[in-house]
Amino acid sequence: MKLIILMSGYTATGKTTNADKISEYFTKENIPHKIIRSDIIRKEIGHAKVNANYFNDNDKDSADKREIVYIEMRNRAVIELAKGNSVILDAGHNKKHMRERIYDLSKELKMPLVLVNTICEDEEEIKIRLAKRNPDNPLEVASSFEVYKYSKGLSDPIKKEALMIIYDTLNNKTVSYNKNKHVKFIEKALKFKRNLK
Repeated sequence: MKLIILMSGYTATGKTTNADKISEYFTKENIPHKIIRSDIIRKEIGHAKVNANYFNDNDKDSADKREIVYIEMRNRAVIELAKGNSVILDAGHNKKHMRERIYDLSKELKMPLVLVNTICEDEEEIKIRLAKRNPDNPLEVASSFEVYKYSKGLSDPIKKEALMIIYDTLNNKTVSYNKNKHVKFIEKALKFKRNLK
């Protein structure tokens, strides 16, 4: 089975945690794969700082920086898929055109895609999660509530755009649309008990 997993969600809703969970499940099931993370690419190209303005569409420099990162994510996905790997794209994908770029890739390659949208409706829990972040960890640089609010306010709503799972990370509950074998497989991955040492 070869899949494109497209993570989506606001800051601190559990995208990276669940990308890791899916990765561990893929490993358990002997599915070759690669996680491609926007945070790592941002750091590699020198855009590591993430403040609220990073999500400001009216700031051309910020918008351009985000586009560079998301285009590079797609390019790396193409390389990994050509090697025979599944890919897990760990990023907010808060804008519809960012998601559509990957939907188009899925169609072009005739590769199944599942969108995993992480949610946490409790903003007090979001604040707790953000307070625990280590700003020196490249996967945790977006560590202010202001970033969460700004990214949430500028996001395009996700409708029934693709095979999708909405995963409530506060209640560890999945809600799925268009159930099929790929969605069910990712549901199993999201329920996977991680081996945290």
